[in-house]
Amino acid sequence: MSGNNNPIEESTNESSKLKLNIQAQDGSIVCYEVKPNTLMRKIFEAYSNKKQMTDYRVFRFLYHSKRIRSEKTVKEVGLKNGSKIDAMLFQNGGGPAH
Repeated sequence: MSGNNNPIEESTNESSKLKLNIQAQDGSIVCYEVKPNTLMRKIFEAYSNKKQMTDYRVFRFLYHSKRIRSEKTVKEVGLKNGSKIDAMLFQNGGGPAH
């Protein structure tokens, strides 16, 4: 995905970009190059589109077992070059049956 106004790009020309990996429950990995000031929502939306989901909120994105908020930036979350984010499909339920 390349373009002048797109914060998620495939080019490796700028040293300020970070490589992030999003790993799904099935083990598949999607890689992105992003700028530190990119909103996590933009990354989540790109991942959801890649997985052919209409809404990124069907996933729960975790970094070091903590949920990532969509309004945070890459820098605010503390992601570094090569960081891995886990993507889990959201599931309701799991409580006791009555």
